[in-house]
Amino acid sequence: RTVRMSSDEEQPTKLSYVQRFRSFSGARGKSSPPRSPGTAKAGKAGKAASLGKLTNEPVVTAPTQRKRLGAKLAADVGAIVAKPFDRLPVSTDLLRLSRCFTIVGADGAVLYDHARLMEEHPPAGDVEEGRSMLSALASRLETSEVAEGLLRAYDSVMEGAKTFGAPFQAFLSQVDQTCLSMRTLKCLCQDVIFPGVMRLHEQLYAKGYPFKDNHGTWRLQVTLQRAGGGQPLPTVTHFKGQKSHEPDAFEFSWVLEIKVNPAGGVTAECNVTSFTTPGLQEPKRTEFKNLIVPIMDSRPAYVDYWSTFPEGLRAWTLLTTSLTILGPKGETLYHDASFTHDRDSLCTVLSTVAKALASAESGCDLPARINEVFSAQEFTAGKCLAQFPPQFNRVLALMSQGFIALAAAQLHNALGAHFPYHAKVGAPRDLELRIGPAGQATVCYRKTEQSDAGLFEFVWEFIAGADTNPPRLATRLRVDEYTFAGNMTAAERDMWVTLADSLLDDGSREVRVVPVPPVDLLRACCDALERGETGAVRVPGTHAPASVAALLKQMHDALAGCATLPFVLVKEPMTDAAGEESGNAGDLPDIPPPAPSV
Repeated sequence: RTVRMSSDEEQPTKLSYVQRFRSFSGARGKSSPPRSPGTAKAGKAGKAASLGKLTNEPVVTAPTQRKRLGAKLAADVGAIVAKPFDRLPVSTDLLRLSRCFTIVGADGAVLYDHARLMEEHPPAGDVEEGRSMLSALASRLETSEVAEGLLRAYDSVMEGAKTFGAPFQAFLSQVDQTCLSMRTLKCLCQDVIFPGVMRLHEQLYAKGYPFKDNHGTWRLQVTLQRAGGGQPLPTVTHFKGQKSHEPDAFEFSWVLEIKVNPAGGVTAECNVTSFTTPGLQEPKRTEFKNLIVPIMDSRPAYVDYWSTFPEGLRAWTLLTTSLTILGPKGETLYHDASFTHDRDSLCTVLSTVAKALASAESGCDLPARINEVFSAQEFTAGKCLAQFPPQFNRVLALMSQGFIALAAAQLHNALGAHFPYHAKVGAPRDLELRIGPAGQATVCYRKTEQSDAGLFEFVWEFIAGADTNPPRLATRLRVDEYTFAGNMTAAERDMWVTLADSLLDDGSREVRVVPVPPVDLLRACCDALERGETGAVRVPGTHAPASVAALLKQMHDALAGCATLPFVLVKEPMTDAAGEESGNAGDLPDIPPPAPSV
């Protein structure tokens, strides 16, 4: 067993994950320290050149690829939205697509949902359903005068109509097509996704990986956000899935996000959010990953999972061995260093989160409702969690296995294709949830990975912060620290750092691993504590001092992976019923510890 130690350089003050999250700007600054000896003098161009030599192919980083594709994409989508309604299939596509799209307000309230509308207030027909969609858009995007004018025009044209398409087309030809709600309607047709499909066609289909629609996966969401000055800023997001022509060779999901500018024009972004390759064999699997990773962005997948949770959820599980929940004042509400996923533990966690939210939001009756649900029926995540308020479920979504699995997939897409790794045996998986005073929630998940070939080891950290009212989500995935083995070449180290470039920031650091006998480490800690010192402690054989707490934590992590360990016999004074120390406690003979095993 080895114990991780810090490197020779003086380490910067380690900020809490909340401080690092708040200061996160999304990119590493120019003053970043060198990552490793092999890359200290080489810039990104040098790293890419090293990667190209190893892979024998040109290297295009993901941000460069997305920027190059996004410029023409926005222009193509803008040209479609600028067309008049008589050259767009809006009147024929709107009702067909309405079965799979929702309209969400700036406060997170669902303004239109076909399934909910059919359950609660079934419309008399297509004409009334079309009016519900138009009202949801116009009432939030236009002035009251313009909104009322649009609805009067709609009622006048559609009154007595037995079909929807032709009369609605007549309505569209009479209204001002430049108003914000009408420009948003133009984004709700099949034509607008063609530029995104063509980008994917150029990147995958034309390079030997033909695909087709995965039927039943097309969904749309219109989010009526507010810009900085309070102006409405509608965002139309198309979610689609594709699959290979060959059965089960590969599948991937992608999104097209269109922001309709109130002043005119649109911005658009198309990204792959996830993919699987169950039927591809090497080297085709690696080639496919190299083509699709540069156009990947998992951020839409995080928002989609978080906003729809717990829809379709079969089981609510946590990918953690150590769970901590902190309250609005930073107090520890729950801590379990050996968390188990049994029914009682899950109920306790749910109740703890509910109580923390209750202290942040007065009048919350969640704890009582949770106890009723658990006592009344067998806990099934989808049905039970659907009974709770969205604010509560959005906090649970941050902790759930499915949400953190998106981060693990994003990490694997960046590194796993070239450098296979697995979870380090015995290393803890820490999950910490902090509930803010106004119901905000921040989750930090930490895990240690190890190279399959024994070349490297790294600790990654996933942080997600959310405001529940109004609902807003921000995520961050980063590599906190990493170490390379002596048998890893300089070229391989350069390649690893290049692939992990988007996951490294100013807080990321390379560390060296020094093997230290456990007895020497414990003796150094004991001597320091006897002297009343807890700061910098030097362990024999190491190059830099470390705190007692850090040393003991590393000792704990190292021993946690051992299958068998001898018991430590702890001496303590005997006490009587009143808590007084017994008089014959000192007469007990000392029990010698067992001889250490090899």
